[in-house]
Amino acid sequence: MDASYDGAGAVAASTMYWDYSKGGYGVLAEDGAEQKVLEALVRPYPERVAGTPESYAFDEAERRFTLVLRPDPALAALATELALPARVYPGGVQVSCGGCRVEESAGAVRLHGLVGERATVTVTPR
Repeated sequence: MDASYDGAGAVAASTMYWDYSKGGYGVLAEDGAEQKVLEALVRPYPERVAGTPESYAFDEAERRFTLVLRPDPALAALATELALPARVYPGGVQVSCGGCRVEESAGAVRLHGLVGERATVTVTPR
């Protein structure tokens, strides 16, 4: 699972092939209990990027998520949104984004004002 996610992140691709249900690609056992595979699947990811994503990565040991992107000035009014699951960050997050404005909500952050040729966003546990 890690190799699949790491490969997708290196080229800023998306992945999605699991379902929170029973059977097939579901992560629930027949009795409705969550299966162990869920631990490998739940990780942060970019949901929307106001520009061109170049790469993203997640260091499980440090719970550090990094997104590298090229902000698009034509999309400056839009936010870059990151999904940050509470399973990964139960105590909240710290975001480093070179002075952008961070708007937090349950399980996510919205970043406003990313600028420059290339921006790097780093998320760590609070």
